[in-house]
Order: sequence, then C-alpha cells, then structure tokens
Amino acid sequence: MKFSFTNNTNQQYPSDQIYFAIIGNNTSGQTCHLDKKLLLITMLNSGIFIA
Repeated sequence: MKFSFTNNTNQQYPSDQIYFAIIGNNTSGQTCHLDKKLLLITMLNSGIFIA
C-alpha cells in the first residue's frame, strides 16, 4: 500500500514539520500504531495514551 500526502497549509507549516500516525486494530482487537519500521505496536505498551 502506498500513501501520498499533499501539504495544503499554504506553507503555514513546512512539509518537514507535518507528522501523522497510522492507528488501527490488530487481529486480537487491540488498538495499535505503526512504528517507523512498519511494526504494529500496541498502544498499551507504547507509552501513548488515547482517551
């Protein structure tokens, strides 16, 4: 899967200062995010808290 993003902030924010996170569920139903190595990290173990 390939993603392409366009900076539509009219340069209010430079492209190198825009970040995103990919969040979803693993096969066990746990909420996870992808790390930079494309590994699923459960949110409980990552230090990230989402209310």
